Amino acid sequence: MNPFDTFFKKYSYKFPKGYPDMNNEQDILLLESILLNEFGINLNEMKRSYSEIIRTLLASTEAEGKLGIHSKSKRVKNIGNISNNDFVDILSNVFDVSVEDIKVLPPKAAGNPSSKNFAFQFPIEDQEVILVLGTEARGTNLEDYELSNLNNFINENGGSINIKVGNNMYEDITKVEKILGNKQADFAFIGKTNLYVQHKDLKASQQLSGVKKLEANPEVKSFVEDVKEVSGGTLQSKMNFKRKVDSIDLQLKGAYGAGDSFGADKVQSIMFGNIEIRPSRDNTYFELYSPVQFEYPNPLTGDYELYLFATYRGYGINQQGINNCRIGFYPLKFYPSAKTI
Repeated sequence: MNPFDTFFKKYSYKFPKGYPDMNNEQDILLLESILLNEFGINLNEMKRSYSEIIRTLLASTEAEGKLGIHSKSKRVKNIGNISNNDFVDILSNVFDVSVEDIKVLPPKAAGNPSSKNFAFQFPIEDQEVILVLGTEARGTNLEDYELSNLNNFINENGGSINIKVGNNMYEDITKVEKILGNKQADFAFIGKTNLYVQHKDLKASQQLSGVKKLEANPEVKSFVEDVKEVSGGTLQSKMNFKRKVDSIDLQLKGAYGAGDSFGADKVQSIMFGNIEIRPSRDNTYFELYSPVQFEYPNPLTGDYELYLFATYRGYGINQQGINNCRIGFYPLKFYPSAKTI
């Protein structure tokens, strides 16, 4: 039997609602007493653990402009009006958890302490964590709104349009789909030839890809070994390192993906900021636009030039044999203060 079921079967009669109402002070005190006396669990210590987890999350670059402090425990505030998928990606990046290991719990679901908001359950070492994404009053999901706008535009223009990106024309695009999971692409424009796009925020730090598939590359191996030597094999707080990617081949694979052909694991375009579909000057086709965008096989340039980064992460996150470390490909602008090695 589920431990939650066991607990509620044994102790539900003690609570007026049949379960502990976490907004009721008396229920909280009773729950603390039961957990401490019957199970030896100090709820205050658990709260401090959650506070530490939330502090780590909110201190991350990924959360900047998207997440904020919530007045209730186990919650973060959705100040950027982000989608559930965006929040899953943030949790995956910050705590190095596979997207597949993050469970999305709808309001009122078992284990979800909220009756109005989605909760997200994921493991940190041997601890199961549940965080609630508290929504703002507006409640509109920006990513879903953008996806809806793109599809509405296509439908309003006959249900099938030709879209040009860079020098390539993608014909008979009929819809846009969100790519789920830990993939290089975020959107797929479905047509005669599908267009795969990686979509990133203009401000918040999001890695373009990890190094797992490219760990045998000489540049990646050299960077990893140098980080190990400089750090002693363990990154400390605020200890971040970077190195410019020299090889054009590695730049393209790190930015667009290392797949053999275009698809969910290799994209034709990378777009930062809101995506729009705009008519061409002669109104014979449409163009895909975002404030900053790059098309394969063009390397990223300027503030978006591709770098290898090794950034400090807590909770025992270890990559490439380095403790407290995440290694990946990022545009330079997202961690400019990292030490060059």
